[in-house]
Amino acid sequence: MSSVPSTVAVRAAVSVGILEAGGTAELQVVRPAELHAALEHAEVHVMHHAGRIRIAIHGYNAREDVERLLDVLKSELRR
Repeated sequence: MSSVPSTVAVRAAVSVGILEAGGTAELQVVRPAELHAALEHAEVHVMHHAGRIRIAIHGYNAREDVERLLDVLKSELRR
């Protein structure tokens, strides 16, 4: 399974407004536990369940929060 499209999909969803305040996305990745740990280490709080990472962006999330999420996804999913 290629993980780069997941990053591209999230970035595209954010940029076109599909994933915005109140929006959620669920990613199925190869190493969900490692990705979850990296996100938590970067203080990006997501849900990890059944091999998936669930991202929920709400009105209290700043642009910097979303950028930090995308930076971690880009770094971790290219491994």
